[in-house]
Amino acid sequence: MDDRGSKVGNGKSIKLQTSITLFSATALLLSNTGGGSIFIASTSMLIYGGSPGVALIFWLVGGLLNFGLAFCYIEVALLLPKSGGAYYYVKEVFGAFPAFVLLWGFVLTICAPAWALSCYTAALYVITMLFPECPPPDVATKVLAAWFMVTMIVLNCLYMKYVIRVQALLSAGKMIAMLIIIAACFTAIGSSSSVDNINAMFRGSTTDPGNIALGLASGYFAFGGWQMITIIIEEVENPLVNVPRAL
Repeated sequence: MDDRGSKVGNGKSIKLQTSITLFSATALLLSNTGGGSIFIASTSMLIYGGSPGVALIFWLVGGLLNFGLAFCYIEVALLLPKSGGAYYYVKEVFGAFPAFVLLWGFVLTICAPAWALSCYTAALYVITMLFPECPPPDVATKVLAAWFMVTMIVLNCLYMKYVIRVQALLSAGKMIAMLIIIAACFTAIGSSSSVDNINAMFRGSTTDPGNIALGLASGYFAFGGWQMITIIIEEVENPLVNVPRAL
């Protein structure tokens, strides 16, 4: 057995293929970091903050917290460059049983709800287009969300190489859309009609500690997903260099 593989019954060593380039790893991080939570957390931060200015502060604090945590976490990943993420790290330090409990807890309490929420959000956006004048039917939304989830699971299991390419294309589209929005915002800021809105950025800001805490939690949640790179680190070409660069 070598450092990057394990033995099968006939004694041969098997290992994961290193097929993910720096560009693909970056696209994977772009598609997973934030993801559907961007559309969910934005509303929460605005509600809890009470004003756009405070919501932007929540975004900034959440980003800085995730930035620091991500690079601390990646340092561990580079010391133990095996796929599996936190499962493998806990197994190496504490043993198999704690790692087993962690893995199932992670899947049942974090991954599954997050996937379900993302699929439900996507389905809600699609169904809403068909019912612009009234609330969309909940049953149809949930059925479409279930179909999204099952389809994505099957595609990731059978066609991972092609899914990564599609993710790269969609990530590029997302970045282009974000740049267009940012450019439009700067154009609007330059107009005289936006001065009043800028002056009122902090009007109505909350001072309630509970709302501030919930807003910060939403900001932290909005940047989740970067941990995905540690789960597939063995499939990244030259991970000691490309994983930190992609992150």
